[in-house]
Amino acid sequence: RYVDADSICIGQFVARVLKGEISTYRTSFTLDNKEIKVSFGVKIGNADPTWYSLGNFLITKAELDDVNDKVSFEAMDYTKIFNKEFTTTNVTFPCTALELAQAVCEQCNVTLGTTDFTNSDFVIDNNQYTEGDSCRKVMQDIGKLAYSWVRIGWDNKCYIDYAVDNTTPDEYNTIRNNKYYNLSLQKEKFGPVNRVVIGMKDVEG
Repeated sequence: RYVDADSICIGQFVARVLKGEISTYRTSFTLDNKEIKVSFGVKIGNADPTWYSLGNFLITKAELDDVNDKVSFEAMDYTKIFNKEFTTTNVTFPCTALELAQAVCEQCNVTLGTTDFTNSDFVIDNNQYTEGDSCRKVMQDIGKLAYSWVRIGWDNKCYIDYAVDNTTPDEYNTIRNNKYYNLSLQKEKFGPVNRVVIGMKDVEG
C-alpha cells in the first residue's frame, strides 16, 4: 500500500495488494480462493530470524505456468471482504457513525480496531444506502465523515485513522447537523464554494 503524502485520500478504503509466485508448483494444490498469512523475517548475524506478521491476504487471481513449473498470484488484504453487499440486519437508525462502522465490520467478520475517530458521535438519522451498495462504500463514507480514510492493519483489524492530531477542533472544523449539507459557515468565511477537487495517486482501491 502506498499513499503519497501530498495526495488527498479522504474517504478511501486503501487496500494492501500482494503479488508473488511459487516455483516447482504442484498441480494437486490450488491457490484459488485461498487465504494466506504473510510474514517477513529479520535475521541479525547467526541468530534465528524474528518473524513479523504482515496480516492475512485473500488470493484474488492465480495463473499456472506449466512450462516454467510455477504459479503467479495476486492477493488483497481483508479490504476485499468489504465488497459484500451492505444490509441493515444488525443496525438500527438513528445511530452514530461509530455504531454504523461497528455494524459493518460485524457483517464482514472483521474487528473494528478504532474506538474513536473524528465525528464518531455524529448521528446518522436514517439508512442512506440502496440495494447493491457495498460495505466498503459505507466505510468509505464514514471515512469522509471522519476527514480520514479506512485501512486494514497488519493485525487484520479495520482502522479509521485520525487525519490530524486529536485536539479540540474549532467551530469551522466541527460537523453538525445544521451545517453538514450546506457549508454555510465556510461560505461566509471563504466565499462561494463552487468546486472541490479530490486527487488520488498510486492508491489501490
